[in-house]
Amino acid sequence: MGFWDVLLFNISTVLGPRWIAAAAHNGASSISLWIIAAVFFFVPTALVIVELSSRFPEEGGLYAWSRDAFGEFHGFVAGWTYWVYTFFYFPGLCVASVAMSAYVGGIGTASLAQNRTFLLAGSFVLLFVAVYLNIIGLHIGKWLQNAGGLCTYLPLLILVSVAFVVWRSSGSVTHFTWAGVLPRWNWDSVNFWPQLAFAFTGLELASTMSEEVREPRKTLPRAIFGSGVLIALIYIAGTVAVLVLLNDAAVRPDSGVFQAITAASAVFKIGAIGVIAALLVTVGNAGGVGSTVAGIARVPFMVGVDRYLPPAFGKIHPRWRQISSCSPCASISCVHSGSQKKMLSSELATGNFGPISCARRMFRLIDGTMCCK
Repeated sequence: MGFWDVLLFNISTVLGPRWIAAAAHNGASSISLWIIAAVFFFVPTALVIVELSSRFPEEGGLYAWSRDAFGEFHGFVAGWTYWVYTFFYFPGLCVASVAMSAYVGGIGTASLAQNRTFLLAGSFVLLFVAVYLNIIGLHIGKWLQNAGGLCTYLPLLILVSVAFVVWRSSGSVTHFTWAGVLPRWNWDSVNFWPQLAFAFTGLELASTMSEEVREPRKTLPRAIFGSGVLIALIYIAGTVAVLVLLNDAAVRPDSGVFQAITAASAVFKIGAIGVIAALLVTVGNAGGVGSTVAGIARVPFMVGVDRYLPPAFGKIHPRWRQISSCSPCASISCVHSGSQKKMLSSELATGNFGPISCARRMFRLIDGTMCCK
């Protein structure tokens, strides 16, 4: 992987249109919350990752750093927990990605974003395609990730451009004031801010493949700083663009970006804008899933090499000469975890639950993450 590969990998991994939609739904105060999250979370995180990845460019990333600094047990705990968290992250990522793809057919197919069968089937397809490409090898899988980075960023540039044209011609739907942009210091803002901080996570993932990066001590810092600036700017500009086109109360937290682009398409009477943007983001989301699968699989692989997981985790595919066991295992586990999360959420929403039922569901969630051990 060269500089552009790593930069696009970072964009594909970190940048998510769904976070822009969630921020716009929260209102104009999200603009200042983005800035606070960037200054007090994103920048320090980037500096730490640059320092560690340039000083210790080892395969496994944070697992290797923790193992070398604090010992083998702490390294195992860091690597294990980092891997397990993706079992809960992947279902949300896949479902949001498939929901956005429903806009490929325009307004006529937008209702599929709420269709559970479509979301479930699409999530399976997206996840297993990403896993398969990464088993074949990074030399093939990286093109999905590169396309993912480009196809995630381009629709947001389209969104910002059409919003600017609409603002110049007919003004903004949202009335921006200094008082409205500043954060509202209440518990809702305190609860929402971590979501925006979480939207900036993922820069550490490329470091898990440090030994597969050309000149990692030079390439990783440049790519991290470059992608970091691009990501922070488009998060802020994209949120402003959505609020220019829509009122915050009308923005759906999962697919608000496409609502805004569809609204702009109606103003310009060019339906192709929304279709093109939806196609690009569908590819971008596939790249995001692929990059996360590629990066996270290196962690249990290195733990398996060190014999703290079963030896199968540290094996290389005999034909493709790539990691063969960790990616499929993670995909099966996260699908199981996703189904258990869905059942638990349904019980909580309907009130049809008791303490024993909730405990049983939570233990099944934990058991789902341990099925590969």
